[in-house]
Amino acid sequence: MSAPLSRHSILVDYYQRFLGDQDTATFIRSVVRRYTAATLERMITCSDRFGRRAAVLALGYIGEYESNTALGKALVDGDRGVRTLAESAIRNVWGRIGSSEQRRCLREVSRHNQSKQHEKAIELATQLIHESPWIAEAWCQRGTAYFHLGQYDAAIRDCHQALE
Repeated sequence: MSAPLSRHSILVDYYQRFLGDQDTATFIRSVVRRYTAATLERMITCSDRFGRRAAVLALGYIGEYESNTALGKALVDGDRGVRTLAESAIRNVWGRIGSSEQRRCLREVSRHNQSKQHEKAIELATQLIHESPWIAEAWCQRGTAYFHLGQYDAAIRDCHQALE
């Protein structure tokens, strides 16, 4: 008696190929040809764990801010791989919001945080927040800087605002 054939989506094939070759451009091109963001969002809740992982990874590359809700739900998925990919995907989606100048400023804030230049990160993030308070990642980055400076109340306030 032979084992039953496993059914899975083509997306899982793309994902498995990506895990082997790490060719992001090919993964994205393949996904865009067959899937919409809305389909990927549905797959996050309906697929097996590899399908959910593949959908979350793909949304991180091609999703827009509207995918935020689906990715947020993936943060509490039972599979740690899905949760980890969702955290990164949300950051990617949040990083694509706003004008090119706002995105450049956000990257600069992030670089300052990574370089432990938290005061400068706070200064730039504050300017961006005053200009565009709807950019959640600006609040998140400023909250991160406050946290590293030991200003926990401000960090909590900003992180809460990012989630709002």
